[in-house]
Amino acid sequence: MTINIQNIKIKQEYYKWLKEVKGKNPATIDKIECSLTKFEEFSNYEDFSKFGKEKALSYKSWLKKSTFRNNPMQISTYCHYLKMLKNFYEWLLMQPGYKSKLSGNDIAYLNTADSESKISQQGRLKKNPSLEYVLKLAGSIKGISEVDMRDRALIAFTVLTGMRDSAIASLPIGCVDIEELEVYQDPKEGVKTKFSKQIMSKIFNFDAKLLKYVIDWVDYLKEKGFKKNEPLFPRSKSTSKGTDLCFEKSNEVEPVFWAGSGRIRHIFKNRSKDAKMEHYNPHSFRKLTAHLALEKCENGEEMAAVSQHFGHEHLATTICSYVNFNSFKLSQILKKVDKRKKKK
Repeated sequence: MTINIQNIKIKQEYYKWLKEVKGKNPATIDKIECSLTKFEEFSNYEDFSKFGKEKALSYKSWLKKSTFRNNPMQISTYCHYLKMLKNFYEWLLMQPGYKSKLSGNDIAYLNTADSESKISQQGRLKKNPSLEYVLKLAGSIKGISEVDMRDRALIAFTVLTGMRDSAIASLPIGCVDIEELEVYQDPKEGVKTKFSKQIMSKIFNFDAKLLKYVIDWVDYLKEKGFKKNEPLFPRSKSTSKGTDLCFEKSNEVEPVFWAGSGRIRHIFKNRSKDAKMEHYNPHSFRKLTAHLALEKCENGEEMAAVSQHFGHEHLATTICSYVNFNSFKLSQILKKVDKRKKKK
């Protein structure tokens, strides 16, 4: 691999601009970095200033035939990579030393076809869990240890609120009003919400048993002496001694936040494996929550409130991104609509 020092310097300037001026988070910048690295692989790390129409067209052809994570390049990834590269070059066009070497018309050749863009924007039909699945999974945890109680309440809380796993992992007890069944996702209190939005959410009563798991867990932590600024779902008590780095083998919990949401995903995976059930990630539970909540709505005002509950600015985001029925469920709903029409 040929290292291009000038490319490295200008990329670092771009990443700094993205963070400080555009407010992009590290995860987004990492994705942009991957897209630029992909382009450099194609160009054999040639200077970014050596760019033209033919290079743009050749790259698009090469990118379509390339791989992503050892799999054929998907059209959505292809479009995202081109968009991120185009954004970079549009920024580069304004930088000293590049203005005279780049052409906005050449950069425009990084655009994708309308049909490709539409395909990339369509969500895939994915199978999501049912409420019956959640009840069975939570009910499969029969133990009475603190970790068992925590995991059972975690599974229940995830579907009853539809919160993102990153927000749940960083949620302090003080942000939960168990009397009103409300959650205040407040970034000022350390809750890691998307785009640092302040969100007021409801703990829905989709099932009395699931709700009881959550209430009992909150009461238990308060009786145990947990403070308002301590985690609702604390990590397992550390059992490390000396150089032993084992942190999650205790049946007790301690008032320490998880470092991230990875442990929550690990719990969901392990608990479904223990129960010999199909595995669904925490975000699929969020989609189930949206479906269950919208199903109960009787008017537009209530639907808008549910959308706001998820931190969405537009109702269309909730409906298009979260209520995506699989083919079987879609068929059932349409048949129901058809029968209702005939009765009239």
